[in-house]
Amino acid sequence: MPNNPVFRLPARIHANAEGFAVLHELHRHLIECPEARIDASGIEFLAANLAAVLLALIDHHRPCQPFPLLEESLPDAVRSVLTRNAFLSLYRDQTPDQLVDERLSTVPLRRFMPSDADAFIDYLDSQLFSHHNVRANLDADSQAEILGHYTEVFTNIEQHAATTHPVYACGQYYPNENKPKGSQVAFTLVDRGRGFLPAIQAREPRIADGAAAIAWAASGRTTKPDEHPGGRGLSSICRYCQQSEHACIQIYSSGAFWQYDGLRVKKQLYDPPWLPGTAITLLFRYWRPTHPAGYPA
Repeated sequence: MPNNPVFRLPARIHANAEGFAVLHELHRHLIECPEARIDASGIEFLAANLAAVLLALIDHHRPCQPFPLLEESLPDAVRSVLTRNAFLSLYRDQTPDQLVDERLSTVPLRRFMPSDADAFIDYLDSQLFSHHNVRANLDADSQAEILGHYTEVFTNIEQHAATTHPVYACGQYYPNENKPKGSQVAFTLVDRGRGFLPAIQAREPRIADGAAAIAWAASGRTTKPDEHPGGRGLSSICRYCQQSEHACIQIYSSGAFWQYDGLRVKKQLYDPPWLPGTAITLLFRYWRPTHPAGYPA
């Protein structure tokens, strides 16, 4: 058991392999010390689309620790974004009510039951594709294509991730003005299922780890006549990334972080115990920033 029940989050948590390493450390800490609290006082930056992964992790541990977060320790800037994207409301098990996002930067965090594809599709239409930066940079045909791919991924979750737990979605706009990469929009979908590796390894014993399992699934291969989690929807998103100069996909599952930008793959493996479930992030990069009416200077 850890000597110190308080887990202190680092200054910066990005949506990358290092960020998922922090979440693994937190997961292990909460397993070893169920009464642990999270000290967020030192955070300077938190990639807000990771709110979906963080809420899924906290929900996973709720039976032992209902509120493992020191809310009073959150710096004002981090508290602001976690309020505007509904994380703090959902963390408290409250229904988000009339959120006011004065910065117009969030795609608010939502929980969905795996059987409720209609609600998820409505959310994509009304929140992701209606976001000012997405509307300005993604044409209608691309929006329809991505909607179809994500719908297929979502509708496969209940059967193939073998879970009835909620599914989480969240996105964030990063203006990144005056930087070479331009603006970015990240959208993350998370389930709390079994991950990619078990079903794939049962079919293909040569698949030794989560990264190989993700690559196997991303290529469009399946474990059944039906698709395995993500199935062809996932491989279609990867093909979209290959065809687009703006899109990049990040997948976490079964103890592996895997990223594909259409040209190259980056991967990272983590020691068990692994985070439960699978997280899929579609990242749009090199977009022009947008400043709609009301957007703060």
